[in-house]
Amino acid sequence: GADLFVSLHLNGSSSSSANGTETFYLISGQTTTSRAAAMLENADFQSDPDLDRVTKSALEFILSDAYQTLVLEESARLANYVHAELLGELGLKDRGVKQDNFAVLRGTHMPAILVESYFMTSKREADLYTNSEGYRRVAEAVYRGIAAYIKDFEKRMD
Repeated sequence: GADLFVSLHLNGSSSSSANGTETFYLISGQTTTSRAAAMLENADFQSDPDLDRVTKSALEFILSDAYQTLVLEESARLANYVHAELLGELGLKDRGVKQDNFAVLRGTHMPAILVESYFMTSKREADLYTNSEGYRRVAEAVYRGIAAYIKDFEKRMD
């Protein structure tokens, strides 16, 4: 029943020189149109005795898929708002807004992002996180990003 999903993480790398902030949302597969076309093309309607069931199933799939596409678009918007606030607050290297297939993002039915705020394998960033109230700064930046996203969402819904 949540409206948004935000997963907060601290990054790590085998290289102690890795640094910066990055924000992820779920990677998308094919477009809605191409997935729907493939489903319809793969159905043998001439020989299918359950044509009504298959047609209803195809319609349900298309509607569900269209909703998931909308969720991905909103996830991208949310990721960009939160990422911009993180960059402004933390002043770290911009590693970008990216798409990936993280398990915590799969199966969500609302805008969902994963934030990698600091690299704990970077001595400088680990010190910033632990000695400069880094966790509080991350929380405040995420809050401001969410607030900006909600304001934008409400404006688009008017």
